[in-house]
Amino acid sequence: MSDAMPFRRQELAPNLATLGFPSDRVTLGQLRRRQPTIFDQNSKFRIPAGSLEILATVHLENVVARRAFAAECNLADLFPNEDRRELIHLLDAEYRRYGISSGIHQTRQLLRELEAAARKQGREQSGPTI
Repeated sequence: MSDAMPFRRQELAPNLATLGFPSDRVTLGQLRRRQPTIFDQNSKFRIPAGSLEILATVHLENVVARRAFAAECNLADLFPNEDRRELIHLLDAEYRRYGISSGIHQTRQLLRELEAAARKQGREQSGPTI
């Protein structure tokens, strides 16, 4: 019998730092123009950086990537209450606002590419299926 620890499927997780997210295209200039108060150190109405609207977009993209990864690895969906169509429409609105997408078709394509990259990571981590 081997002393090696058994491989546990629960330890599988996407490496979000290496995935290309559509929101990676957003610049600091765009964020500054959209929420100038966060960046104005002299404003008496200063807002904490945690209030950046883009953080909600990043969260939604993470949900999309994690779901695709989990599906590829036959893991439980960590976000069973999140409707994919609703995620797409929410992201479409944000992508249009930031100039990432010109419409729903482009948004769907961007998210398909994100999902494909997350699934690829899942295949690489989970190994061959039997």
